Amino acid sequence: MSPSRRMAGRGGAGYHPRMQFARSGPTFACLCPSARLSAISLWGKQSPADVDELFKAIDAMAAREPEALFLDARHLYPGAPDPAAFERATRYLPRAWRQAAPHLRKAALAIEDRGLQGTLIAGTLHLLDGSVPLKPFRDPLTALRWLDAPEPERLLAAIDAIRGAPPVVSGLRVHLDEHRGALRLPDAARRLGHSARSLQRHLDAAGTSFRTEVEAARLRAAE
Repeated sequence: MSPSRRMAGRGGAGYHPRMQFARSGPTFACLCPSARLSAISLWGKQSPADVDELFKAIDAMAAREPEALFLDARHLYPGAPDPAAFERATRYLPRAWRQAAPHLRKAALAIEDRGLQGTLIAGTLHLLDGSVPLKPFRDPLTALRWLDAPEPERLLAAIDAIRGAPPVVSGLRVHLDEHRGALRLPDAARRLGHSARSLQRHLDAAGTSFRTEVEAARLRAAE
């Protein structure tokens, strides 16, 4: 396991200590580092099931009525999206945007110049309600600073840590952070769709353990 992965798992600078809301899946993470800011990171190639879970997380996050949105699309698969996944996303997106727009003051999109999926997202967002200023950025830190994000470097490191960790590990971390480390192994496994034994095997393969992750979550909550 690399030093950066180990640091992220033990409460170092690679993982933000004060998430007020967090959901993650194999190709996305939805985070609220403060009451006013929400962040969505997308990577890889979404499946239809990924899109379903993503928009469930977006609905829950929008209910918090954040004032600013950071959308990180820098690491999406550069080729064509899965047709069924894209169709679902275009069906869900207008409703999700209508729910969020009344409370949003501004939104930032971090996107590379290349990549068909990222270009499609940018184009689709620009066709939605124009009452929310939506600004594209190549540099994610510049985008976060434009949004007045608290601790932008740490937030970006948190997003990168979730994206870089195995999905089961990143999912466990966001659940533990939501509960300030106060989750039992059977409860955490059930939330992740695993048996306790299966979750322990996944953690062992990633070079960590449930006890290690609980202790790290408690340290983050105490910071």
